[in-house]
Amino acid sequence: MRRFNYEDNEEYREDVDKFFSEEAELTPEQYRAIMEEEQAYQQMQVRLVYREFNHRVLRSAIRLCEKSFWWWFYSQDTRLRLVDKAYKRLKKLEEDQ
Repeated sequence: MRRFNYEDNEEYREDVDKFFSEEAELTPEQYRAIMEEEQAYQQMQVRLVYREFNHRVLRSAIRLCEKSFWWWFYSQDTRLRLVDKAYKRLKKLEEDQ
C-alpha cells in the first residue's frame, strides 16, 4: 500500500491543507440542512426496522397457527381472527423484552 509523507510530498501537503482549510468549513445553514437530511434518513431506517419487526412477528403468528390440527377445518374468517390474536400476543411478548 502506498504511503504518503506529509513533509516530503508537496502535492499531498497541498491537498491535506486544502481539505482542512477554512474553505472547507460549513455555514450554519449547510450544517442544518445536513443534520435534517441525516435525521430523515434515521427516521426512515427506524420505520424500516419496525416494519421488518412486524413482518417477522406476523410470519411467526401464521406459522404458529398453522401448526394446529384444526387449522384446516376453520373458515377463512376464523383463521384471520386466530392469526390476529396470535400476532397481538406475540407482538406484546416481543415488545416486553
